[in-house]
Amino acid sequence: MKQQRKSEVSTENQTRLKEIASFLKEYRLLSQLTQEEICKISGLSKSSVIRLEAAEPTSFLTICKYLTAVQLPLNQLFLEIY
Repeated sequence: MKQQRKSEVSTENQTRLKEIASFLKEYRLLSQLTQEEICKISGLSKSSVIRLEAAEPTSFLTICKYLTAVQLPLNQLFLEIY
């Protein structure tokens, strides 16, 4: 499946991406982790972490790897933002 560009993402989904990105960045900062540490733990590239935290379209796998790095269960993410 081809990844959508930011301009192709609906307003509703862009709002969701922003909510997820904002929560994840805040959670990372509260966990006292740097983006570089997230990269080392998760195996994600720095650009992937930056894109995710900037609410740019990303894969579900990227989100899962990030969650593993910050030790946050997937269900907790959705409970926190919705």
